[in-house]
Amino acid sequence: MWIWFGVITLAIAFQYIVPSTIGTIDGSIHNFQIPPDDLSSAGIERYLKDALTVLFALVWPLYVGINRKALLYYFWAFMLVSFGSVAYLFHIGYFPFFIAGIRWIVNIHDAFGLYLIAKSQPPSLRTKKNLFRIIIFVLLVSIIYSFYQIWSSGSILNFGRFRAPGVFSQAAVSGFFAATAVFISEFVLSMRARWHRLMIYPSALALAALSGTRFAVACITIFIYGAITEHFRKTGALRSNGTRLAFHAILLPILALFVLGIASALTGRGDIVSDQLNKEGRIGNGLAVADLVIQRGEPVNFLVGMGLGQGTNAAAQMDYPTSKSTKWQLLVDNTLITTFIQLGFVGSIWLFGGIFLFLASRRAGFQLAPGLYFALSLVTQNLPEQIFIVLALGAYVGVRENLWIVNWRRMAIQRRRLPAFRSGFWDVAQGPVIAA
Repeated sequence: MWIWFGVITLAIAFQYIVPSTIGTIDGSIHNFQIPPDDLSSAGIERYLKDALTVLFALVWPLYVGINRKALLYYFWAFMLVSFGSVAYLFHIGYFPFFIAGIRWIVNIHDAFGLYLIAKSQPPSLRTKKNLFRIIIFVLLVSIIYSFYQIWSSGSILNFGRFRAPGVFSQAAVSGFFAATAVFISEFVLSMRARWHRLMIYPSALALAALSGTRFAVACITIFIYGAITEHFRKTGALRSNGTRLAFHAILLPILALFVLGIASALTGRGDIVSDQLNKEGRIGNGLAVADLVIQRGEPVNFLVGMGLGQGTNAAAQMDYPTSKSTKWQLLVDNTLITTFIQLGFVGSIWLFGGIFLFLASRRAGFQLAPGLYFALSLVTQNLPEQIFIVLALGAYVGVRENLWIVNWRRMAIQRRRLPAFRSGFWDVAQGPVIAA
């Protein structure tokens, strides 16, 4: 199954490699994205990601089997789709958008499957190295493409505002990939040797800056802060409470300054906070759209939304000129508000409440840096549609829980809480194994 994760990583990254290569060579790629008309030159590779997503969605339930946890998840997912269907039963909205909504439901379905697999069968050391090589390869190729796009446009001194998409369809997607690449390397693959970090951090930060994505620069900066903290903790430099307090008191203001100020300067764009809150920002526009639904919409719109798929990226790409989905997607593109538009108040509570209860019940808990990464993702994009990020979060929760189980069993063995077998040994991953 981890082979599938490596293949879909390549499929996500290179689904538009043909129009990207053509546009990079002839100089037709301009600010932010590959021209929409050029995307039609993408061949069958454009649909490989979707085929792999659907295939995994069908296969993993057969691979994992049925248990109590899976049954609870199926009920939760069924109710989610049910809430998103109510508006269409009242003939509100354009029904083909429902298919666009099913796409992000499938993404969450795949993430849960990857969580179950990672929990019981985490990647081996060899698999980790191969996945790390794939991620580095994609980063380097996209950096080369991005730099050439900026160079050919004469925007070297203003690269952040040019926002080169690299091998991706849009610059924002390029930045999201860069941040997620670091997240996977650090927290899923645990590739934390010095030379690993010297490869992943500069590459990801360079791609994030070339794409002009402030979210990516901010997240990578947070990961760097975590890596620095871990290094000093392992060396014993942060043993005392006073030393740790002084360390964070000095470094945290620098981190905040970088995230709020230097990240914007590096990408050549405005302040990340004020831009989101103003009239044209995702949060500002999102609140205005939500208020419109509440004040002028039907009661059914407030309770269960305007239908699954409304306001999503997939719906915005559909050829339906009278639809408001394209406008809402461009104005909002925010997980919280987009979910409210689709599922309403009741459906949103069901979605986020279910995810919160699931994460809160995990014994391993959530680390600070991944938590901040997840929180920022909610307001800077429509997270469920970003399959690479969703899969990474599912794999992270599974791998972390597996590590917790292994460590707990080791401690239990040391304290003689688990039985010992003279004729065999105790395998920390599988339990007692009796020698023949």
